[in-house]
Amino acid sequence: MLVPASNAQGAAKNVNLVLSNDGNSANDQIKVDQTNNNQKATLGTDGTANLYYKVAYTQGQGWDNTSNPVTAGTVQAQVAFTMAYE
Repeated sequence: MLVPASNAQGAAKNVNLVLSNDGNSANDQIKVDQTNNNQKATLGTDGTANLYYKVAYTQGQGWDNTSNPVTAGTVQAQVAFTMAYE
């Protein structure tokens, strides 16, 4: 799960992001900061490969419908990938 920065001007409140695989026969959730969380891609004849991902919104950890609701706004997050070639 990715927790976007909440201090950006106009940021949505109580919104997290869930990153999942979306290709190469994989659709499982990507566990951010977990080792051995691999997705494999086959190289095409042109020497390229594609990795596909999708993201979903979910309520933040402090979410409460009455006292701490989700609010509209911008959601930004980033994640870094480590590529291993075999």
